[in-house]
Amino acid sequence: MKKIVFGLILASIFILYGVIGTLIFADVQIMKTPETTINLDFMEINSDEVVMQSVVKLTNPNSFQLMTKNFEIIIFAESGEEIGRISMDDKNIPSHGIGVFTKNISLNFSVESVDVLTTKISGTIGVNFLGVIEKTLPLNVNIIISMKNVIEKLETPVVHTTIDFSDINQNGINITGLFDVYNPNSFDIYIKNISVDMKSDTGETVGNIKILGGIMKAKSSLVFKGTGRIDIKVLNSEILTVNMSALAGAKIGGFNKSISINNKVDVKMPDLEDLLSFDEPTDVTIYWDHKLTSSGMLLYITIDVSNPNNISFIADDITITSYRVDKNNKILIGSTKIEGGTIPANSHALLNGQMKISYSKLFFAKGGILFANGLLTTVRGNVSIPGVDQHMWLGVSEYQDINYFR
Repeated sequence: MKKIVFGLILASIFILYGVIGTLIFADVQIMKTPETTINLDFMEINSDEVVMQSVVKLTNPNSFQLMTKNFEIIIFAESGEEIGRISMDDKNIPSHGIGVFTKNISLNFSVESVDVLTTKISGTIGVNFLGVIEKTLPLNVNIIISMKNVIEKLETPVVHTTIDFSDINQNGINITGLFDVYNPNSFDIYIKNISVDMKSDTGETVGNIKILGGIMKAKSSLVFKGTGRIDIKVLNSEILTVNMSALAGAKIGGFNKSISINNKVDVKMPDLEDLLSFDEPTDVTIYWDHKLTSSGMLLYITIDVSNPNNISFIADDITITSYRVDKNNKILIGSTKIEGGTIPANSHALLNGQMKISYSKLFFAKGGILFANGLLTTVRGNVSIPGVDQHMWLGVSEYQDINYFR
């Protein structure tokens, strides 16, 4: 009796396993193909190489686990030449789960031109149940990528301009141009044919700068520096208009795309005094002598004007004024103009004049005592540059004791 019961139980187990196996086998036979999502992003692009990140997601719609084998991605140029290949590790994808495969692939552009890329994803997807039931499905996906579409998205670089005025001389005003250029693209670009034209506020061209170009890394800035000279007469303008033009472009796998850069800024012109030497002052010294005549005292005045700058000045509209000094009182007794002249660069000039003061003003000036303590001589004038409307004031005073009766 026991043997009969045991036999029935054993038979039931075999029947149950047979039914389960049949159901599993039937389920495996109708295995659904996983849903495949592919994302290819360009991580780095330059003239020689493209680095792409591949992210492949396989969604398992089945009620059993899937496995992947020999999973790889191959990228071809339009000529059919293979330019990149990667292999993915084998992976198990749980039932109703997602398997994610991520890897970077480097593309080497050894061909003449690459306009279109073909990405081929291949491998095997299957199921293995207890090492007995096995079924596989091939995975073959082709994706077409246009490199032209990538490079056609070339964005114009952003330019910030700074102009430094450093020195003025007979040939003009020396300037330095700093052009801070930002590359907003996700790939390297080149900058070339950089040209800078400068105009006065009347539209007249007053100078230019030529600058060498260079290669700019993706999402980075680079400062291009150049020096030049502008015409002195631009000091008559309030604004200097700086027009910077260049050619920006990218070359990827032999495919070339370029765009023009045009940047215009208005720069406030400095005052003439701001361009002159601060290391040494423009000194003015008065030398004078006098001679007593029958009608008054004749003053012989020499003005020594030094010029430490690299450009010649014109001194004009020079007025000499004399005062008699009675202790703390100052009384005007004479005034005259003298002829101006040129003050050479890095040199000095002597300007001469004379003035006659009557004895009545010298000794009997209203409000003064009979004999003055001394004379105060003051010089006022303008200093300018030929062709420039701006000028600087020139001024100096000299006191001399003339009390002969003390």
